[in-house]
Amino acid sequence: VMFGRDKDVVATAFITWREIVALLLGGAAVWIRCNLTAVWIPLGLYLVYLRGRGSLVRAMLYFFVYIVCALLGMAVSFLIDRIVYGIYVLPPPQVGSFVFNVVEDRASAYGTHSHHWYFTAALPAILGVWVVPCAGAVKRCFSSSSSASYRQNTGKLTGLVVVYVSVYSLSAHKEFRYISPVLPPCLAICGAGLANFFQQNANEMANTRISISKLKNRSVIAVLSVSLFLNIVPLLYLCIVHQRAPIAVTEYIVDAMVSSPLLQNTAITSERSTKFSVHYLLPCHSTPAYAHLRIPGTLPTILTLDCSPACRTIPEEMCEEEQFYKDPQGFAEALYVNVLPKIRGKSASDCMNPEYDQDNDYHGGGGDCATVRFQSHEVSPVDHIPDFVVVSSEVAQNVAPVLVEMGLYEAHSHIHAIKNIEWVNSNEEGDDVTGSGYLWLPL
Repeated sequence: VMFGRDKDVVATAFITWREIVALLLGGAAVWIRCNLTAVWIPLGLYLVYLRGRGSLVRAMLYFFVYIVCALLGMAVSFLIDRIVYGIYVLPPPQVGSFVFNVVEDRASAYGTHSHHWYFTAALPAILGVWVVPCAGAVKRCFSSSSSASYRQNTGKLTGLVVVYVSVYSLSAHKEFRYISPVLPPCLAICGAGLANFFQQNANEMANTRISISKLKNRSVIAVLSVSLFLNIVPLLYLCIVHQRAPIAVTEYIVDAMVSSPLLQNTAITSERSTKFSVHYLLPCHSTPAYAHLRIPGTLPTILTLDCSPACRTIPEEMCEEEQFYKDPQGFAEALYVNVLPKIRGKSASDCMNPEYDQDNDYHGGGGDCATVRFQSHEVSPVDHIPDFVVVSSEVAQNVAPVLVEMGLYEAHSHIHAIKNIEWVNSNEEGDDVTGSGYLWLPL
């Protein structure tokens, strides 16, 4: 309805089935992701304007009908949640997300960008090689040589993208994924612009011996070939190499547990599950954690470094992630303080005595009970040796003494991402610098 001539929209029935389906899907989508209101509200208001133009009463009637359809879509999504989760999800989790990110603006603790970042950096990045065709298609909206239907329909899509990105630009905290919903309309704009471009070029070359259809087909094949070539290399790198380590290491853990004699001796149908622990000493939000550790017959326990808003919003307080990367070995000693003294034949209570064994030197001074008296890290110590510890290559050597003392050994490593590439002469030594994920296991 929206992407036709305005007079055709007014001439249609009171409401079309396409409108109903779109509004139902819109309501369901908003229930799942509240940020999609920045897409569906402008769409709905524009349709109300088209349907009710010239009559306020008619516009209010359509506004009411559209609201009812959207609420029905929300109700359908609500019932699906009830069936799947077994409980009534009220209010939806996205309300809490909206309050956290927008009302309280606590997301700013995770980083901020300038107000124009979405337009100048994020949108070109997600479009990739299509940024030039998209810009050209938008430019053709203002060209008198383009058809009226092209200018009108492409202009509507462009307006929708601009409104959505502008609304999100009001928030200080910005991420690429927040504007991912505008990628489909942007690609539709690219397609319309390329089709218009091909048609005009074919018309200009109509006096040649080649038919217009053949010219258009050749142009389409050429554009698709170039775009495929320019996309396939980054696609393979992003899917196979870039930031692959968290998934690869977690898959290794799953394989190790599946082949573990302890798990094989435990019946899968048994009520008792095999417990195992994984400590991810990695940057925040860098691992899928429980999502990829679902093994029948097991009950995993995961430890990750804290970087919650509780510490991020307090400037004077250091999150565990910052503490760990500032002093990896000291943090590891504080984290495993209840385990290390037992290994050395001492109790934690003995080590808490500042006069106990002062003459011994461990890791640069302070006695071999320095791990217990390490007061610069406010960490909640664990009371067991983990089955798996995952660390990055940049800190692996720092924490290795602590892990080795607990009886762990390096079992697996995987390339995470290419940090930089150094170009050197053939007679010089040089290596690509890569980041890796290391896995440590008990001996």
